[in-house]
Amino acid sequence: MISNDRLENAKCQYKLTYLNLSHNKLNLFLNYVTELDLINPELEELKLVECEITDEQILSLIQTNKVVKLESLDLSHNHIEKTFSLLMKFLKENCDCIKNVYV
Repeated sequence: MISNDRLENAKCQYKLTYLNLSHNKLNLFLNYVTELDLINPELEELKLVECEITDEQILSLIQTNKVVKLESLDLSHNHIEKTFSLLMKFLKENCDCIKNVYV
C-alpha cells in the first residue's frame, strides 16, 4: 500500500494507451489504480474483466474524467447493475472515439 503523502512519487511516468488489469480482485483498489495514473486521459483501451468492480467504483472512475479518449472498454463479469445507464450516458457524451463497450 502507498500512503497518500507518497502517492505523487509513485505515479506512473508513462501515459499508457492500453491497460489490461483483468482477472484481478481490484474492487476498492481501482481508485488507487486511477490515482497512480495507470488509468489516464490518454487511455484508448481499458480491460477490467472479472475484477469485482461495483457500481460505486464505476461512478468514481467516470467522475475522474480520465476515460474520455477510450475506444474500447471491457467491464465484463463485474457487479455493475445500477450504474449501467449512467455509464453509457457518460460514454456517449464524453467519449467521442468509443467503439466497443462490454459490460
